[in-house]
Amino acid sequence: MRFAPSFLAASLILCVVVALSAGEAPDKAARDYRRIITFSPAMTETVYRLGGENRLAAIASYSDYPPEAAAQKPTVGGILDMDTEKILSLRPDLILSPPGAMASEKLPRLGADVVFLPDETLSDIEKSFVEIGKLVGRTDEGETLARDFSSAVEAARERAKDESPVSVLVVIGYEPLWVAGGFGFLNELVSAAGGSNVAGKIGKDFYQVDFETVLASKPQVVIDLTLEKDTPERRESVRAFWSRYPTIPAVADNRIEFVESDFLTIPGPRLVDGLAALEKILRPKESSDAASTVEAPHEAK
Repeated sequence: MRFAPSFLAASLILCVVVALSAGEAPDKAARDYRRIITFSPAMTETVYRLGGENRLAAIASYSDYPPEAAAQKPTVGGILDMDTEKILSLRPDLILSPPGAMASEKLPRLGADVVFLPDETLSDIEKSFVEIGKLVGRTDEGETLARDFSSAVEAARERAKDESPVSVLVVIGYEPLWVAGGFGFLNELVSAAGGSNVAGKIGKDFYQVDFETVLASKPQVVIDLTLEKDTPERRESVRAFWSRYPTIPAVADNRIEFVESDFLTIPGPRLVDGLAALEKILRPKESSDAASTVEAPHEAK
């Protein structure tokens, strides 16, 4: 059995993080951009959430939410396979992208202003909502989205503060086994929901781990975030995989859980829904008052 790690494409695109120079986004936000290209699914989603989609000239090919984005907007590939000729023909005045060595080399050559917005942590994401709001002429909406996002995270932390953390292993891919580490927004969301990431001692967003380490960590819950199409057959295959390790508490207690990967791997507005899903898994009773716009997570049967 092999599952494709859902983060690999993003990891290739982001490459080495480079810092956005102080003051760059605010200066450019003063311009009235009308032909914007987004090179991140999260940024496309954020622009739509803020109501600024009329300013989008094109989006990255892997942007598929909201559904109307892919249906309405031209696509121009990604950082690795961008369609330079098509981009130039669209005459963009602004390009939005996460920072990365390859992005910083390629994008400034396209004749448009470029703004790199980091998206590794919850704080980064909150700030990106504000900056994107300014850049698409929806400043108030961006500030409101950032405020609501922050409030949702803090409310979850408040609900979890008096509870004993639940030990969690978040799996991104199998064969080899890739898990969420102790750096980045996914680890922060697990903590906010009342979890303790058993792989959190390693300061990486994702990394490969051996099963001896997993067995020793004894997670109470395993959360599957792989990108494979969610079917009953795939779930049974995942459960069969874990059934080989009955000494793991999550296996013994039948707590192999499934959450749609987009809710917890795309650094955009739907992370709030992913947080609500985590709460329902880790603290179902305490999270009954938590607002969510998604269905309850799929529990192991």
